[in-house]
Amino acid sequence: EFDNLFLVAIDASKMTGNQAPLLKDYHLSHGSHRAWDSDSERRVPDEEDSTFPERFGVTLVRGCMVVQVRNEAGTVLSEPGVSTPDDQRKSTKRIFKVVLDSAQYGNDTKSALGSDMYQQFNLVVRRHGRENNFKSVLETIRGLLEGAGSIDRVVPPWLQTLILGQGDPLSASYKSDTMKRYAMNTVGINKPSDYLDFGDTFLDQTHLQDSFQGAVIVKEDEELDDKTK
Repeated sequence: EFDNLFLVAIDASKMTGNQAPLLKDYHLSHGSHRAWDSDSERRVPDEEDSTFPERFGVTLVRGCMVVQVRNEAGTVLSEPGVSTPDDQRKSTKRIFKVVLDSAQYGNDTKSALGSDMYQQFNLVVRRHGRENNFKSVLETIRGLLEGAGSIDRVVPPWLQTLILGQGDPLSASYKSDTMKRYAMNTVGINKPSDYLDFGDTFLDQTHLQDSFQGAVIVKEDEELDDKTK
């Protein structure tokens, strides 16, 4: 439930059956002034190949989101706490209720095929869960901004461009000058020179040493010798 899926229409009669172009040709056709010898026999990966739809007969792609899952008997499986009767547990058929992009659907109905194009879909594609998180990321951002009045109240300026997919990710590192300046000028944030209190993270000194194998552990009342400075 709430997974984003892709509805794909594939027409085998329109498949060219060609292989992906060679990387050396791809580079030359995308602004490169020379070909690399190492790419003489290598081909463009499918995910980067602009000819992929023609090669495999992909004629139509639309996105949707699952809002309900039922079995063939009509029992809703996506509701929490719903128990499936014993006589239905062996069923492997699933019926998905999905929502479409209303703006895209409106444009499709005005096309030559109209809404009939949605009868052509014959393949459902589901991305890996780790990659299929676009909606949850947007909802998290929206949740941060709701009721805040200003984005600056909930998201520091140095993080705003990173959330939007812009900016340099290294600027969010604790070693960056941006982070050090933010820490120095923000109330409630530890200064870069402050000690970090781990609380009860470590049980004893043995646990601490095991957690940082190869590191030199120095107690507060001890000093580093010349070899470890």
